[in-house]
Amino acid sequence: MTIKFVAGHSYYGRSIGDADQIITIEVLSRTAQTIQAKTDRGLKKLRVKEHDGVEQVLPWGNYSMSPSVRADREVTPALKPAHVSAAVKTHREQIRAAMLELAQNPVRH
Repeated sequence: MTIKFVAGHSYYGRSIGDADQIITIEVLSRTAQTIQAKTDRGLKKLRVKEHDGVEQVLPWGNYSMSPSVRADREVTPALKPAHVSAAVKTHREQIRAAMLELAQNPVRH
């Protein structure tokens, strides 16, 4: 059974070059082979491809490091991009604080 895009739902993906960059699309309508979606770069008609039983699209075009958005990555109220970004930012701040503490208080053996 293939997981498919559904009109009226939003989906997300991540940039390969920057995992903190989240790409979202809102599916406005669909046919068997394409979806009409609102992206961060405007309205686009995107060709749907299937990979491992999940539909996916390439909202920024097809090039070597183009981000993909898959139908199994639906944006839910608990997982809005702002919440995801905030969680990543908090995690980065924790790492920076730990590194700063280690730099100020090096472990001596």
